[in-house]
Amino acid sequence: MAKFTVQFPEKTNNALNELAEKEEATKTAIISRAIGLFKYIHKELNEEKGRRLVITDKEGKLIKEFILTD
Repeated sequence: MAKFTVQFPEKTNNALNELAEKEEATKTAIISRAIGLFKYIHKELNEEKGRRLVITDKEGKLIKEFILTD
């Protein structure tokens, strides 16, 4: 297993602590999940031109659209 030392701004560290507490997980687990999710989203959005990542409500109404940029 690889070991890393990272420095986060206070705001990011606070968000990481909050997520770890809510999920009852370690900070390492939260970071690992975030990387896995980003990798999946990046793959799906780059597999074919014109794909979008969106959040909809139960009726299918667009709530939010995410765009990844290079």
